[in-house]
Amino acid sequence: MSALTEGTSSWYHALEQREYGQNPLKSIDPIQRHTKKTLYQRDVKGHMGCVNALEFSADEQYLLSGGDDCRVFLWNTHDLMLSEKPVPCRIMDESHNSNIFAVDFSIDNKTGYSAGNDRMFYAHDIETGLGLYNLSGGGPFHRIDAHPTSENICVATNEDGKFHIIDTRAKEQTAYNVSCSAYSAVYNPQHPELLLIATRKKGMSIRDIRKPEEDMVTFASNGSNCTRKATFARWSPNGEAAAAVISGSGLIYLNILSDNMVKLNDPEYLNSCTLKSCEFIGEDYLLCGSDKWDIYAWKLPTGDSNVESVSEAVKLKGHRSIVNHIRYSPANNIIASSGVEKVIKCWSPYKLPEAYRDPVRREMCDPFSISRYLQENDLDSVEEDLATLGQFDHYLRQAMSTSGTALDDSSDDSDFENGDIGELLRFAVVRFNQYDDTLSDMVTDEEYANEIPFSESSTENEEDLETEVE
Repeated sequence: MSALTEGTSSWYHALEQREYGQNPLKSIDPIQRHTKKTLYQRDVKGHMGCVNALEFSADEQYLLSGGDDCRVFLWNTHDLMLSEKPVPCRIMDESHNSNIFAVDFSIDNKTGYSAGNDRMFYAHDIETGLGLYNLSGGGPFHRIDAHPTSENICVATNEDGKFHIIDTRAKEQTAYNVSCSAYSAVYNPQHPELLLIATRKKGMSIRDIRKPEEDMVTFASNGSNCTRKATFARWSPNGEAAAAVISGSGLIYLNILSDNMVKLNDPEYLNSCTLKSCEFIGEDYLLCGSDKWDIYAWKLPTGDSNVESVSEAVKLKGHRSIVNHIRYSPANNIIASSGVEKVIKCWSPYKLPEAYRDPVRREMCDPFSISRYLQENDLDSVEEDLATLGQFDHYLRQAMSTSGTALDDSSDDSDFENGDIGELLRFAVVRFNQYDDTLSDMVTDEEYANEIPFSESSTENEEDLETEVE
């Protein structure tokens, strides 16, 4: 204990009291904390590429992570909070051949799942790290959600236009069509027969797995589907509300019981460059990452409210590039977030080891320095990767140019418009194996077809080819 800071010692004592049922931990209230003091944050290193997937176990004792380095890490949550230099307690034996986009735990916390760009789904033994099961999909997998009552079943969404109900005890698996790339499907925590599905073309919908071939509920407001271009959807913790992340826009929040649909946005919010997920903190707040490096937290209206929109959010600042994923552990009262950086950032009302407030804002990379960044880039390092950050700075500049917004930094973008982006485009082809909406406008159809390998499902769903970088 001597190496722990005073703030960390306080948290250690609070954890100890919680185990005896004497004193619960402080709750994270991002809006209330923002009006007084910002949350503490710390950077956890271990991955050697973008961290594209995070998930806490059902008992919240562990965190799974995966990313561009193709490895699945298991972290002890208490190590993330209390250790001065946390390291994974296990790295799964089965590694992927391309970017990992999804991870999750079985409900009994004994099995870990991972899937990604290599079209492979793996089940891992959490205790030993050994591979238990694998499945090949028709395209890249985007999301996994474990069944809330069965330890052997999960649902995985795939770019092949299907969601796959996977039973790791069975040799044959069942997949159901959604007629376009499926980005996420999640079980309702109270009624597991209900799946909330997000697709870009059809938006958010609900299916009953007892009749899985057709939508049971679709969502429209004033005759138009405002959930179209949904790239992620999730239920609230009590299963009575749902939220969707809308590409190129903000978020949609829907109270199922009151049928009240609320648009969540902010004048500074931008979501055009990457695929993002969102996270509830209780039933009161909804958090989502942004292209402009911040986490946005919206206060949700009450169930009997007639509010149609919330146009302002509180920002949690600290990331040094695009934030894609946020997960909250209510038992430990920490937020874990990740994205383009190699780090997992942990946020807490307590002072963690090596934690800080008021982080220094990074300046956007000079676009003409990409060649130097590529030469200096160490793919086997856990330290900051300016080549990757510079590439996503390029995506962000293009998105801001389209939206007419600016990033809160001091970089000079005046010379970028006439710059040579050939090197950037080549880097994108090699590094990410796919283009986002912005880059697809910069190359000819012939270049796009010759250089970018598509899954079979992509050619079948040409109307849905507005692919974003994970």
